[in-house]
Amino acid sequence: MPPRVIVQSVQIVWTKATRGAPRANERAALPRAFATAPSEARYTHDRYTMAEQEAFRLVHARKVSDVLPAGDAGLLLQVDGDRLVVGLRATSGRPLRHGRRALARLACGDHARLRFNARFASYSGQYYTETIFHVGFGERWPRNRFVDARPEHDVDWMADLF
Repeated sequence: MPPRVIVQSVQIVWTKATRGAPRANERAALPRAFATAPSEARYTHDRYTMAEQEAFRLVHARKVSDVLPAGDAGLLLQVDGDRLVVGLRATSGRPLRHGRRALARLACGDHARLRFNARFASYSGQYYTETIFHVGFGERWPRNRFVDARPEHDVDWMADLF
């Protein structure tokens, strides 16, 4: 059985209302990782979204497949021999970031964390996002790995948005 790919994406969306103190503390206290639920699928992607306009209520969706997609939600995934190559597509919003096909090469049992943020303008004003991807590659995956363990690969594309 080939190693499974477990992806967890966490996105936080906010406006100027929670950009500064004291409400920024509310946003800063939100979780950036969650325990994984069991899955026997080759590919599992759990998406978590917390938006200010919804009082930071947690919204969860799960996608499972027996086929590894080449890309999903901005991630680029490719098996190369016994490794999983993880990259990101170009991001939208500001600052612009060019895509990179190989930000991390995961061996079986490895975990990568990719973080980036962005600022957007719309007809109703500015809003901001923080996105965290946790990617695991392995035959067995501990339930709390993304929460409790430091990743072997940590890609930080966080920028000063103000």
